Amino acid sequence: YPLPRRHLICRATNLLLLHRGGGVGTSSNLSDAFSDLSDYLSSLSLSLTPDEASEILKALNCPRLAVEFFQFVPSVCPTSHSDPFLYNRIISILSNSNLPDRFDRVRSILDLMVKSNVRGNISAVNILIGFFGNTEDLQMCLRLVKKWELKMNAYTYKCLLQAYLRSRDSSKAFDLYCEIKRGGKHKLDIFASNMLLDALAKDEKIDQAFQVFEDIKKRHCRGDEYSYTIMMRTMGRIG
Repeated sequence: YPLPRRHLICRATNLLLLHRGGGVGTSSNLSDAFSDLSDYLSSLSLSLTPDEASEILKALNCPRLAVEFFQFVPSVCPTSHSDPFLYNRIISILSNSNLPDRFDRVRSILDLMVKSNVRGNISAVNILIGFFGNTEDLQMCLRLVKKWELKMNAYTYKCLLQAYLRSRDSSKAFDLYCEIKRGGKHKLDIFASNMLLDALAKDEKIDQAFQVFEDIKKRHCRGDEYSYTIMMRTMGRIG
């Protein structure tokens, strides 16, 4: 694989950022920025590689400009929209942004992946699970795992468990916990186990909480201080 050309990445990034001063996101500024970049690449008879486009996306410290550049990339990098790592980059940028329409933008990018017949990877799924919060979107993430013929790893399970707990759905979190146990290939770390234990205790699902606590003691020899604190608090509530 050719190494990304750092001088080209820096030059392209500077050309785009040069137009930020007059109001980022205005159509005239963006048009000028992309026109300058196209002219620069044409003058050298160059095109960007997907890796170089990804590095430019990373360097643009403006999510809205990054999205506009992502949409522009195919005109200077013909293979860009078949590269799953480029999608990972823009999804990651959006997931860490505060754009009010970031959820809709990510969904539109996923639609583009489907239309372009791009097979995502488990890293993309992990990012999406960490980004989305409602049950419907999380189920969509699981459908993508099947569609892309991926295998969930320990980190994916942990992300999904935490997502269920963020949405205050301890039942789905416990069901996932049982699925992990049945599979036998992956284990939750003590941090994720305590999160589940705490959620079950707060929802007064005492039997399930005790099951998780006993599993913690078996896997980790003993629970940590927080595990015991949760259980003592739970026992105090139920008398």
